[in-house]
Amino acid sequence: LSFAQEDYAMAFVQYEKSLALTPGNVRIYFKQGMLCLRAGKPEEAVKFFQKALETDPGLAAAYEGMGTALFEMRQYDKAEKQFLKAVEIDPALWKARNYLGNIYDFQKKYDEASRQYAQAILLKPDEVVLYNNLGVSLSLAGRYEESIKAFQHALSAKGPKERVYNNLGLVLGKTGRYEVALDAFMKGSDSAKAYNNLGCVYLSQGEYRKAAQSFNKAIEVSPKFYTKADENLKKIVLESQSN
Repeated sequence: LSFAQEDYAMAFVQYEKSLALTPGNVRIYFKQGMLCLRAGKPEEAVKFFQKALETDPGLAAAYEGMGTALFEMRQYDKAEKQFLKAVEIDPALWKARNYLGNIYDFQKKYDEASRQYAQAILLKPDEVVLYNNLGVSLSLAGRYEESIKAFQHALSAKGPKERVYNNLGLVLGKTGRYEVALDAFMKGSDSAKAYNNLGCVYLSQGEYRKAAQSFNKAIEVSPKFYTKADENLKKIVLESQSN
């Protein structure tokens, strides 16, 4: 109950009491590891997952937990090994596959990343983050049309859509569909941010005049957005002078 209510200190005390009654209880070690993850203490989480695995080397969820902690510590190579072991034992661990996709994206192994996301989607077909991550990975690989389809699937799934609309807008902009991109940005944020995002797309495409128009529109719509848009306008001057 304390864990669910995010009273982590009390939950940890309760787990310690349970462990005193049943020493070496692998379930308690695992729960302590998860508790540390929730509390933002991945280094501590690793210690408890290690204890769980020393007690039960076949506990797939502990490998997944260990991988998550190492991922949060940015030890991606070590995290990859833990996630691979987790899915070897239990192929249904979709979160481990999602993390593997993240790691392979960092490593620019986009085909392998896409395969992991696709396998995760087969296991959890209504999870918006998986389609979003697949879309980002396909975009990084330059597979824009497939990326757009992935984002469209994400918009049909459950979960928050703001990031999906923003990512969709970026890909649409890269393919020159600027009006549709603006519409996507509008659905994912307010008007000022949408015009600023469109300006960033134009800037990345070398369309400096249109970029300036978009940044000025962002300032017009929301004067409080001046600082961010003004910074982007300065980028236009610097980039146009270097070309």
